Amino acid sequence: MADVFPEVVVAFTSRGERRYRLRADLRAHPRHDGPPEVLAASAAGPAALPVYRPEASGPLAVATGRVFVRFDPALSPEDCEAAIARAGFEVVESPSWAPEAAWVCDPERRVARALAALPRLCSLPGVSTVEPELLRARRTVVEPGAP
Repeated sequence: MADVFPEVVVAFTSRGERRYRLRADLRAHPRHDGPPEVLAASAAGPAALPVYRPEASGPLAVATGRVFVRFDPALSPEDCEAAIARAGFEVVESPSWAPEAAWVCDPERRVARALAALPRLCSLPGVSTVEPELLRARRTVVEPGAP
């Protein structure tokens, strides 16, 4: 049975909520040599990733299943590892540039399950940010008058 992706994904940051709506007609095919390729859902295979668009407007974004979690400054990911596990996630990386944060994911790397469990991460004591990793196409912005 295919995974069922949440219709709406909410990122909780210090700047407030950002909502992303599922594009049910699209899926992204993972590639090893570059960014995921966005296809019609009917043409994508079983390993296809969900495609979302910000509700306010913006470019398409592909959910990877990884989630960035930031804790209160007095806590570290190690302090919260048991609670993270009870919420259905495991720590996969603790970035050196953010010792109070961690990248987490579903232990079986199931994207749909990770996205559906975001509210459980938000409810953990000491969590200040929960933001799913959403890949967007790279854009080059050229300032007016720049060579």
